[in-house]
Amino acid sequence: MTNLFTEQRFIGIYALTLLGGLWSLSAHADVAKYQLNVSPEQCVALRQGQQCYVDVIVTWQANAIGDYCLHASSQVKPLQCWQQQQSAKFSQELVARQDITFTLKRINSANVLAQGLITMAWVYDNTSRKNTSWRMF
Repeated sequence: MTNLFTEQRFIGIYALTLLGGLWSLSAHADVAKYQLNVSPEQCVALRQGQQCYVDVIVTWQANAIGDYCLHASSQVKPLQCWQQQQSAKFSQELVARQDITFTLKRINSANVLAQGLITMAWVYDNTSRKNTSWRMF
């Protein structure tokens, strides 16, 4: 009787472990539904506050064919929209003074499916001391 109880308990634990593993797999599958890659990751301007010019390339991929739009935080309207696509590539020169966040959304939806970022960087910071403060005497 003890062996039968032990076997049933082992089978129950195995079934729970298996179900837990399947739940874990489905949770990870939801995370990987959408991908968005932005290149380059930084835009470099000479001085802080100056405009930065960058040739950006954004690629995205989804697990399902659908109607998607690519948005940038620097613009109100979408950069580009695609119908009945599962992946696409966008390239354009952009001008910015601050970080740009790119988001992938379904057409006519506010839900963000994936996002990427270009951060601003400067060669010279505006807070540095000016060289014009020298004296002759």
